[in-house]
Amino acid sequence: MNIIVRVATPFARRGPFDVDARRAAMLRAEARSKLVLPDGVSMEDVTAPLPGRWLRSQHPRGKTILYLHGGAFLFRMPRLHTPFVARLVSGAGANAFIPWYRLAPEHPFPAAPQDCLAAYRHLLKQVAAQNIVVIGDSAGGNLTLSLLHLIKAEGLPMPACAIALSPITDFAEISATWLTHKNKDPMFPVQAIVSPQRFYLQGAALNDPIASPYYGNLSGFPPLLCLVGGVEALLDDSVSFVRKALEASVNAEVHIWQGMPHVFPLYSMTPEGKLATQEVVRWIERLPKTVGITNASVNYLANRIKLLNVQAITGRLALSSNNPAQLRDSSQLR
Repeated sequence: MNIIVRVATPFARRGPFDVDARRAAMLRAEARSKLVLPDGVSMEDVTAPLPGRWLRSQHPRGKTILYLHGGAFLFRMPRLHTPFVARLVSGAGANAFIPWYRLAPEHPFPAAPQDCLAAYRHLLKQVAAQNIVVIGDSAGGNLTLSLLHLIKAEGLPMPACAIALSPITDFAEISATWLTHKNKDPMFPVQAIVSPQRFYLQGAALNDPIASPYYGNLSGFPPLLCLVGGVEALLDDSVSFVRKALEASVNAEVHIWQGMPHVFPLYSMTPEGKLATQEVVRWIERLPKTVGITNASVNYLANRIKLLNVQAITGRLALSSNNPAQLRDSSQLR
């Protein structure tokens, strides 16, 4: 699958980066794909009060997902993200809203975070905050974590939990894995050629917490889960953010899936993608309670970093953690 991603993904192609040309190529690719929803899931596109797409379960259990899609802040790929969100809706018995936030470069920072905040306010009029789960992938993972800063600044109630898939958390620093995974990550060029200064941030401060959610005070954030592939250039973005969240007494975990590329849960043809999706559903169903963390020692932080791997031939899921309770908990992934 990594080879397919390296060859076929528009992000991974080298050469001059033309946003309009890439968008046109994505539209052509999406036109060739067929959108199939799971049984019991319906879809409705809306334009007011906010443009976006609703996915609803025929048997809702009271939970609502605010899904912030990825696409390097530049692209919208409904045929990629809709099936994944539909699988979450089906598995968790939830409804989901995908807002079509404004895209760069036509609408630079902070247009996208502002639109995501507007979408959250809209949901609060219909659903209690404790029944809202915010999820995002890649750039949408960045927006998910940035949204928490905005919610806190506005004095709004926090969602039940937030889940970020391969998020970009820090534009201001080049992490070690941006360098060491340069030849491992099949989508690495997306970080090299989609310049945040040029297209999205356009001169905004790189350490603004709304742009780089790693910065700022994370205290008071809801339970957090970051999922990331083990070969990603963005691996350290997730690990560093979770470490800082734990130091701020936030209930947070990062799950590193060995050998997997950027936003791998969206690829349902792999066993890892299916298992990771099940883990996201489990978090939605549990709606984890905020737990005050009083021991932010190095050992405790290590217990919150899980290394997962699907073994060859047997297909068994292996999990490495220093916490025996979490090893037992991993049985729920099967």
